[in-house]
Amino acid sequence: MKVCIISKFPPLEGGIAAKTYWLARAYADAGLEVHVISNSNTAEKEYRIEGCYPHINKIPGVILHEVEKSFPWHIPEEKHSLAKLVDKFLEVHSEHLINIIDTGYLVPYGIAGYLGSRITGIPYIIRHGGSDIAKFLRQGHLPYLLHEAIKNANIVISDEENAKHFGGINDRIEIIQPYVPDPKFFFPTTLRESGPKQLAFIGKINWHWERKGLDLIVKALQYLPSDWKFKIIGQGLGMTRFLETFPDQKPLLSPFVPQWEVPHALRKSDFIFCLSVDEPIPSFSNILTEALSCGVKVVLLGPTRPNLKNFRNIENIIVLPYSKATQIAKALLESIEYEHVNANGDALLDDFAAYISDNIRILAQVATNAI
Repeated sequence: MKVCIISKFPPLEGGIAAKTYWLARAYADAGLEVHVISNSNTAEKEYRIEGCYPHINKIPGVILHEVEKSFPWHIPEEKHSLAKLVDKFLEVHSEHLINIIDTGYLVPYGIAGYLGSRITGIPYIIRHGGSDIAKFLRQGHLPYLLHEAIKNANIVISDEENAKHFGGINDRIEIIQPYVPDPKFFFPTTLRESGPKQLAFIGKINWHWERKGLDLIVKALQYLPSDWKFKIIGQGLGMTRFLETFPDQKPLLSPFVPQWEVPHALRKSDFIFCLSVDEPIPSFSNILTEALSCGVKVVLLGPTRPNLKNFRNIENIIVLPYSKATQIAKALLESIEYEHVNANGDALLDDFAAYISDNIRILAQVATNAI
């Protein structure tokens, strides 16, 4: 089977790009011919990861096709991402005879899959994240085009939390786990040695970084031992202003690391912060699941308690309200009184093999029904 995934993909950072990367690898490992179409090469430098192409170009069974980067200047000027994605899909299909289109995010990738399907007759799957539901479906942007893209999808892949947003548009919904880390890469290290701890945050630092709760982390550091380190793995337009808030010692800084290097970065940390303050819609966290799979303690900072019913190893999850910095520091200090590592590295009740099997089953079902 030849599958074409239209989605975010490295060198673009972020959760959707990471899910697409690991899913594409798993498809290829299962014997599928995988073509990925992405406009990551046109993203701003703040959201790109450097040094990805040597690795990407050597993934067995996965071929990345990036859109045309340059475009004739005209008025009004814009990137034309949707048109570029559709045109690239038509090119790939003409050369490789694709059997099915899989997409990774509603706008523009789901719409590109819809248009590519309308032109060629190839069946397509719609997937979503969390922010696209909040930004587009709930706020009513592109309502007619999105309605058609969702309504005509052969399958909509969703999860228990978000399937309700699609029920009135398309009843061909498959509810599966949004993501399960591959245990070949995400696994725990041995028990950590006593001594200075390393706290870490992985993600974007944009203009409104306070809304994520990063300001509370900065304040909490002054109540922790002075030899504890705080590392930021990320980039963003708000980084300069964020660093100005540190009263004394600056954090350790690293640009975004490629998705395949995240397991190593996680295993070097004692605590990972997952921040959900000001999120418009509850969304699945890759980092939460990946960190637990690596035996790392996760600090969930947000206004509401997340749904953890599908998680193992919840002893390594510290749930804190968006409140006082002193409470954060106290919880971290109390948590180091024990060391708990999930020996088998499975963070979710759903295992990786079942997750990949579900995805491939859906692909085969859609491709067969379309014949």
